Amino acid sequence: MEITREVYAKLVSYGNSSPVEVCGALLGKKNGGSWACDEFVPMTNVSTLDKGSHYVPDPNEFFQVIKRTTHMTSDAEKDLVGIFHTHPNNRATPSITDVMGAGYEGIYIIHSPKYLEVKAYYYNGTDREFFPEKLIEA
Repeated sequence: MEITREVYAKLVSYGNSSPVEVCGALLGKKNGGSWACDEFVPMTNVSTLDKGSHYVPDPNEFFQVIKRTTHMTSDAEKDLVGIFHTHPNNRATPSITDVMGAGYEGIYIIHSPKYLEVKAYYYNGTDREFFPEKLIEA
């Protein structure tokens, strides 16, 4: 996935800003098998479980994001290309909760402030498996 330096910096900054999991949407363009992210939209974690190890994006905020993308209208300028969240106290490796909760094909970026890691994974939207993906800063 190609990601702008500005967006990458925002992910790390936002991820470092909280002791609990934070999350957001990654917007940009999907072109065949390539993904490009040029916008990050932070969203509120409304999980009723332990927010130190679980996130649920605010459904109203997420719907506002989706309304701007090709998921809702074919003439949208942006695609939902991925989801971002943090693992404040663990490695940037998908948990079983991450894998089972994934809902959209795209790139899932996980940031671990504790271990200073940012890793990306591709999810095809159907199989319950994440595949490592390279992040290319542009």
